[in-house]
Amino acid sequence: MSDVNKLKEMSTTVHDAGVTSPEAGSDTSAHADITLGEQFEIILKSNPHNGYMWYYVGDEKIHAAFALLGEEMQPMPRYAGTRQHFFFRADVTGENTITFVYKRNWETKSYATFTMHMTVN
Repeated sequence: MSDVNKLKEMSTTVHDAGVTSPEAGSDTSAHADITLGEQFEIILKSNPHNGYMWYYVGDEKIHAAFALLGEEMQPMPRYAGTRQHFFFRADVTGENTITFVYKRNWETKSYATFTMHMTVN
């Protein structure tokens, strides 16, 4: 079994954007309650063929609170884009926010933002 398959098996999906692409300038968010040490997954739709992908951003505090365990790109049917899977572990209790920006890696301005508000008990 691959490392990504192990992560999928051991993780709870806290957000799945389905097959909807973000709109220009959109700032969407969601909330989840999880327990300390729990592994979880966030799934976002992207279009890497046009250069657009989701990037996990944040300061040292956020990266310490949520360990990024792995990522996977799951292609969808032809011309439908890709689903990006991000796997995390909650390492600190309290309320924190995980932020993703949707952009081309050669551009500084983001096309959209997704924020996951997390409460870790």
